[in-house]
Amino acid sequence: MNTTTQITSNAAAYLTGDLNATLTLDGYVGQYAADFDMNAVNAAYLAEIEETLAAYRPDWTISGDCIFGGYPADHLTDEERAEIGEAISMIDVAAILEANAN
Repeated sequence: MNTTTQITSNAAAYLTGDLNATLTLDGYVGQYAADFDMNAVNAAYLAEIEETLAAYRPDWTISGDCIFGGYPADHLTDEERAEIGEAISMIDVAAILEANAN
């Protein structure tokens, strides 16, 4: 039997160690949001985060702001979190925005 459990209800903070982090770029673009297809921007950004996470825990999924994975949960080590946080900080946000400009 394949059982899934919630790993965390705050994926962004869990992956980056930053309690203010989000899984969207809405706050990043701020008043310029109308210049972009924000649904596409956020989907592309989340896809990059999911790709990074899959390198460490391929059975984990992100839904909303939650992470789900197998049971019993195989939590990330502090080193893995640091590596994932670094990888997320290196996502090419400018390329995502350029590809989704109105």
